[in-house]
Amino acid sequence: MFTWRITPPYRQRHHQLRYAFFASLILWLAGLARQWFESPELFHPGRTILLLLSLGLGSQLFYLWRNLRYSKWLVPAGMLFLAWVLQDRRLPQLDPNGELLVLIRDDVDPNTLKKHLGINLGSITPAFTLTDRESPLAHYYKINLHYLPWQRTQTIQRRLEQISGVQWIDRNEYYAFFKPVPGHSEVHPLAQWSNDPLLARQWHLDQQQIGDLQASLKGAQPRKSARLFILDTGVDSKHEDLKPNYVSWHKEDEVDEQGHGTHCAGIASAVTNNRTGGASMNPGPSFFTVTSIKVLNFFGGGTQQTIIQGMIDAADQGADVISMSLGGRSSDEKQRLYEEAVSYANKKGAIVVVAAGNDGGPATQVTPANVPGVITVTAIQSDLTKPAFANTLEGIAFGLAAPGVDILAPIPKNKYANYSGTSMATPQVAGTIALMKSLEPKLTTKDAFELLQQTGLSVPQSTKNGTVIQPNKAIGTLVSAEALVQ
Repeated sequence: MFTWRITPPYRQRHHQLRYAFFASLILWLAGLARQWFESPELFHPGRTILLLLSLGLGSQLFYLWRNLRYSKWLVPAGMLFLAWVLQDRRLPQLDPNGELLVLIRDDVDPNTLKKHLGINLGSITPAFTLTDRESPLAHYYKINLHYLPWQRTQTIQRRLEQISGVQWIDRNEYYAFFKPVPGHSEVHPLAQWSNDPLLARQWHLDQQQIGDLQASLKGAQPRKSARLFILDTGVDSKHEDLKPNYVSWHKEDEVDEQGHGTHCAGIASAVTNNRTGGASMNPGPSFFTVTSIKVLNFFGGGTQQTIIQGMIDAADQGADVISMSLGGRSSDEKQRLYEEAVSYANKKGAIVVVAAGNDGGPATQVTPANVPGVITVTAIQSDLTKPAFANTLEGIAFGLAAPGVDILAPIPKNKYANYSGTSMATPQVAGTIALMKSLEPKLTTKDAFELLQQTGLSVPQSTKNGTVIQPNKAIGTLVSAEALVQ
């Protein structure tokens, strides 16, 4: 439109661009119609039409002011700024390729839903791929809907609820990682127990006595190399301070354009004493390794289905610990699905550790933080109080705390950054449990929680904040107990 409106002096080109504009307009309208039909949750006609009208007005103003030497260029600059302001940066509410998740009774053929939904049913496919076909998760299906212009997801969902054999329905909503927030710690470590150049900026390691822990484990022989799976935005597996401790699963999961997943992996398992970057609690890959499963996209969002599938994949690949610094608003339906996934992981021998969230409210309102069977982690700052952003743990069965303010760790492309959030506290607990599992592979979720709670540090308002983990004491107690048994 812009080029059409500024070329009247060039008659032939002007006519060509007019035809190009109308052809593009027809294609644009066809795209809107398709989006409306397939997924109205992604359809925002008001914003799009306002943008188009504004660009048209801007084009006309540029033509009228074409004889002005410099000020006319303010118009296209303003048009670009308006386009940037009006673009939709929000994640879609539902997965456009599978808006609903349903549980169907064993004796019901999923294809019978076609006669009840008709044109509204685009496809119905198993929601999850798993090795244990006896699990209830094998009977969940993902439904891709086609909409008529006047229909919404809720009306189709109500029709599904009336079908015999459909036992459970939930919307396949997008979840996101808990966005890191600004934070600063005035505590600077004094102990130089490793040769890593950034150790002086990692106050959280001193708070947890990681130097003493590393010293006590020298010469120790773990029973196994435990596997910690990070379910996030991916992990930069080639990072200079992560590569030796990383075990690959899928190459596509080893790209992290966002950075959140790499930071979480580095907190748990940055290579120590390699004269590079910072340190971590991991003495080396003989104790535990990190593997990435990418369940969140560049914008930090992933659907319930992709996150649950990530948990299943981690469990099927032999995960000892699953760490998830993500979540969303809670409901009974979501809790039911996550309970099934946690149960599946537990039966395979994995302990699930999740972040409490950064809303400053109760973690009981966040899934999967409120799911029975997970260890939920909130954050503390250097004075051992809860930062304003961290969710509280009242009503959470297995709640713990760890440093979560101004935490330095790797980010992609061999860089490092300080982030704050319960996302940063979670991999510290997950890494500690992975270390514990390397020494005692049969450790259960309850065993790990009780040991970390008993050896942890009580702080003001512990009922809200949880006990602050002390990995050195927990590992020392575990090793002593193992020695007595032997």
